[in-house]
Amino acid sequence: MKKAFLLTAIAFFLSFSSVTVRAEALAIDAKAYILIDAKTGQVLCEQNSDEKLYPASTTKIMTAILAIEKGDLNQMMTASRLAVSQYSKDIDKATGGHLGIGVNGSNVGLEDGEQVRLEDLLNVLMIKSANDAANIIAENLAPTRTDFIELMNKRAVELGATNTNFTNTCGLDVQDGHPNHVTSARDMAKFAQHAMTLPIFREIVKKTKYTMPDTNKHPASFWPAGYLSSTNKLMMENQYKSSLYQTIGIKTGFTAKAGYNLVAAGRNEEGMELISVMMGVNNGAPNSIFTQSKKLLEYGFTNFSLQKVSEANEKVDTVTVQDAEGDGKLDLVTEGELKCVLPSDKTQTKLEKKQVINSNITAPVKQGDVLGHIEYTNNGVLVGQLNVVAASAIEKKVVAQTSQIAKDVLKNGLFRKLLYGCLIFLAALTLLRITLRRISRSVRARKQEN
Repeated sequence: MKKAFLLTAIAFFLSFSSVTVRAEALAIDAKAYILIDAKTGQVLCEQNSDEKLYPASTTKIMTAILAIEKGDLNQMMTASRLAVSQYSKDIDKATGGHLGIGVNGSNVGLEDGEQVRLEDLLNVLMIKSANDAANIIAENLAPTRTDFIELMNKRAVELGATNTNFTNTCGLDVQDGHPNHVTSARDMAKFAQHAMTLPIFREIVKKTKYTMPDTNKHPASFWPAGYLSSTNKLMMENQYKSSLYQTIGIKTGFTAKAGYNLVAAGRNEEGMELISVMMGVNNGAPNSIFTQSKKLLEYGFTNFSLQKVSEANEKVDTVTVQDAEGDGKLDLVTEGELKCVLPSDKTQTKLEKKQVINSNITAPVKQGDVLGHIEYTNNGVLVGQLNVVAASAIEKKVVAQTSQIAKDVLKNGLFRKLLYGCLIFLAALTLLRITLRRISRSVRARKQEN
């Protein structure tokens, strides 16, 4: 029963309404953007969030998701020539696109035959945005890179994407023969929301630098300064830091056609976590993407807050449990307290709740069993969900158990035949005894007459 409600909760967390809680025009210079609550996915602000655009290196969020879900962090992976080639003339027959890292593609200089652990590749993938790392991961986790890309598209659909088509692992687009490598801000927000539920992903993307270990081709000193610096200035430079929140990741992206892209996550002292996606910032100022993303996140942390909507162990209902000892009355309570992201302006809030309780609750019931849930909506948008549990244990009625056993026995065909046979035998035996008694009395009567 708990598993069923867990699956419901997971489906809820990974899907969110296309209706924004509060739509307000922001002075943001981007082709598209979206801001969501990282826990539930509710949309706080958006513009052109379903437009298909080039994702550039934010693609690597999906590459990392698959690597974490399907790979072993300690697996040693080997680079192929095509995975690390910058100007390869080899073309992928399935996509028609470049098979290398792209013209001037971001990389860390890995070489053909170089062996690197998956965990190290994930770090250089997400921190330094290395195209060579993305290709190596794909070729070592699937029979071919094309197979891995198919897995990327399949996983995208599973996470709720409707405007995504990946044709490579790292974000190459039209200039490298990948004009159909597209996604949308909304889809990217869904990928980021899921990725941030993976502990190793969260740990990696919050880093500002990474020290690459020795490999069979390069000593650690090969990389400048002895470490690799993050491309995400939102975390690294004081000018982009905010007093309202702390940046906790996640991924930059840029190509000439895509413009500047950034998926970012921030968390405030109350524990509210927001994810922003900014796509197509193309005003000629490279750092504008960080300024614009900071503005969007600060809008969210200024206008929304984490508000308590339910206490723990709050009584929800009293139900009658079937086949129970005593009167079968059972109190249902909330499993824990619930806080939801809601507008700080109370006039923007119209909170409603809907109870969904199991219609057929049968003993035995354990204390804490999940027997339903409550859905909280604000202006029709789902903002939170809380389990409803049994406040106490309910035992099964013993008589009911005995009666059920009897019913089960009587349903058994062999037992019925034996029972009927015994009844017939007893009836015949009784009839025989009566007949013998009559014969015996008749014989005694004749002897007395003689």
